[in-house]
Amino acid sequence: KSAFSAMFAATPIEMATSNALSSRSIALPGSQLLRLDALPETDEECTVVMLKAMAARITSLQSELTVSRKRTVATTPATDSSSSGSVSKKAKVATTPDRCGMARKRLATSVKASLKGQKFFGYGTEREAKFDDAVTEEELRALFLNGDAKGTLVQPTPTNNPKSNVFIIEVGGADFEHIAGMQGQKLKGELWRQGGIGRFGAVKGKKLGSIDLSVRSATIKWSKNQSKLSATVRVATASSGAYGGCDDSDDDLSCGYGLF
Repeated sequence: KSAFSAMFAATPIEMATSNALSSRSIALPGSQLLRLDALPETDEECTVVMLKAMAARITSLQSELTVSRKRTVATTPATDSSSSGSVSKKAKVATTPDRCGMARKRLATSVKASLKGQKFFGYGTEREAKFDDAVTEEELRALFLNGDAKGTLVQPTPTNNPKSNVFIIEVGGADFEHIAGMQGQKLKGELWRQGGIGRFGAVKGKKLGSIDLSVRSATIKWSKNQSKLSATVRVATASSGAYGGCDDSDDDLSCGYGLF
């Protein structure tokens, strides 16, 4: 057949020419082509030769795909095996400060959230804010131990449970406020009048307003197995000028001089 008839004939097998061989045809023995746009429609038209040719072509394509994937992997930048497989070392380093910044914000937010609903009854009232968070060891050290962090590692140390997977870190009040980015921010608690029998008879408990608080200290526990941080932050009412919602018109109990 001529090249013209080979290109436009509707039969599945055509004589191969220099222009007829393309990605839409498969070469068969005897210089013939199996046209993929005109495949046999009945079992009688389909032959073993056709099936073997198609199977060989599929195997060839699979081999080409495998080689292509290997070349792609070979040219991909190396990743840090300790992080997720798709994050390069450079990307990991770049995101670490941001992750620590988020962890700092969560510390401050968690302290405030844990204090909601707790009652403070005037000078010297102490309460504990307890909360958990998920942080990596890298974040833990950056926050509490490395650089200008002021935490004191209690465990593990060479003299105290050196093989322990639980870290215990003690932090002073002002240092915790610095770590959590709480400097210059007023930490508030709920000021209450305690119910009971006072100088003027029976008194019901009553919320009077807000009162300034300060962090006294914090204990940080971190589990290496769970990457879980458990914090106990101790806060207390400020020593003076701390009351919100009290003025000279309030009675003695309201302003902290009565029954607390």
